[in-house]
Amino acid sequence: MAKGVEDTTFYVYNRLVSINEVGGSPERFGTNLDTFHGQNMERSKFWPHAMITTNTHDTKRSEDVRARINVLSEIPFEWKDHLVKWRAFNKKKKIVVDSQLVPDRNEEYLLYQTLIGTWPLEFKESDNCATYIGRIKNYMIKAVREAKVNSSWINPNLMYEDAMSLFLDEIMQEKPENDFIHDFEIFQRFISACGMYNSLSQTLLKIVSPGVPDFYQGSEIWDFSLVDPDNRKPVDYGKRMAAIQDIKRQELEIPCWQLARKLTDEKHDGRVKLFLIYRALNNRKRDRAIYEKGEYRSLHVLGRKEYHVCALARRLGERAVLAAAPRFFMRLLKDQDGLPLGEDVWHDTVVEAPADGIGMSYKNIFTEEVLETAEHDRIIGFRCGDLFRNFPVALLEKIV
Repeated sequence: MAKGVEDTTFYVYNRLVSINEVGGSPERFGTNLDTFHGQNMERSKFWPHAMITTNTHDTKRSEDVRARINVLSEIPFEWKDHLVKWRAFNKKKKIVVDSQLVPDRNEEYLLYQTLIGTWPLEFKESDNCATYIGRIKNYMIKAVREAKVNSSWINPNLMYEDAMSLFLDEIMQEKPENDFIHDFEIFQRFISACGMYNSLSQTLLKIVSPGVPDFYQGSEIWDFSLVDPDNRKPVDYGKRMAAIQDIKRQELEIPCWQLARKLTDEKHDGRVKLFLIYRALNNRKRDRAIYEKGEYRSLHVLGRKEYHVCALARRLGERAVLAAAPRFFMRLLKDQDGLPLGEDVWHDTVVEAPADGIGMSYKNIFTEEVLETAEHDRIIGFRCGDLFRNFPVALLEKIV
């Protein structure tokens, strides 16, 4: 299975490489919400203590890389238009080896998806630039060898691999005449913003779903690593410890809603992901029983943006928690600087409360805002404009 599929076919079949994952099925293009909730209900009954992981030592792409690449599925026509442009821009930069252009079309398609998923948040600093290009060269050579089409581990085609490296050097140069790099950076910037929000939603759902959430080393903040050896580099734990200490200090100095909004505004440094993990796991620690034994229930969402929210509840007796995670951010945001927050984005969209009446109080774990259930047209619940007023995801705890 590993050698024939994950380590060969998955390097050849490149339709959307974020689903070419260990244990994955590339022919299954996503999961609808009913299936997601149904699988979670099944897990809560039969495997309530099974591990839930989105990143391991063996993943082909980190969870944050996949969250970026997934955005492409929202904009297939725009993605196609950019591919056509980039191939035209870079055609003259290819080298002929044995009567064949390097890279071939399939490898070039893999390369552009890889760049979309891994592009550094601060690429233009010289050290970051050189290091990044080196990482992508190593990855593409490994990918070509794993695919076993134009090279292989047993019989490496060194001329072909050298041509691949030279092609990368050419297309990555920051020069005024390099049309590709300028067009790519503008396109990727919006993808990157949406990918971060995707990752936050995925992280919250991992924590609140039935099972035991697992976090691979280094993924506490943004991690745009690829398959080994790229994901085996030393983790800067000092940076992460300093970040969590900074978050704890600010919790004492400013209101939590203000801190949540500040971290969202400054999302590029990764503290927003660490903040989510820290607050949600502490809530899980304080009330383990509701997460380990609580009933799982999917929640209805109604309104103009209902398609954009995955909502669920965990209940145990009178206690309850409600999680709401947005999705498909490309259609929510107008541009890369937009935030998925407030009524201007969410309009009349409402998430139902988990079998409560009107006037029940819930506290948002991330912002410490207290919200009350109210009747909104056909359901009793919360407006998404209130749930996502200051933070991109919501985790509410019932006040009893």
